[in-house]
Amino acid sequence: MTARSWISSVVLTMASVFLAPTFLAAQAPPAAPTTAAAKATAAKTSAANTKAWTVTRTPDGQPDLQGYWTSLSFTPMERSAKYGGREFLKDAEVGEVYKAGVQQVYEFT
Repeated sequence: MTARSWISSVVLTMASVFLAPTFLAAQAPPAAPTTAAAKATAAKTSAANTKAWTVTRTPDGQPDLQGYWTSLSFTPMERSAKYGGREFLKDAEVGEVYKAGVQQVYEFT
C-alpha cells in the first residue's frame, strides 16, 4: 500500500467516524416538546395538519379542474404495426419514436 492510498483511507475513515453521528441523528424521530408553550404550538400544528382537505367545486357542484393541462406526449396512443406483438422496443426503435415525437412537436409550434 502506498503512502498516498494509506492517507486517503485514513481520511475516509476519519470522515466516516466524525459524520456518522450527524447521519444517525437525522434518522431519529423528532423529540417531543418539553415546555408548555412548545406543547401548545405542537397541538395547534397537529390540529391544523389533521384538517381534511376538500376538493374545490365549481358553482354547479362539479370538481374544479381549472389549471394548465397538456396532452403533449411522445408516446403514441396506438402501437405501430411494424413493432408486431413485442412487449419492448429496441434502443434504436425508441430513438426513432423520440425523434418523430420531437419533430411533430416542432411542426405544431
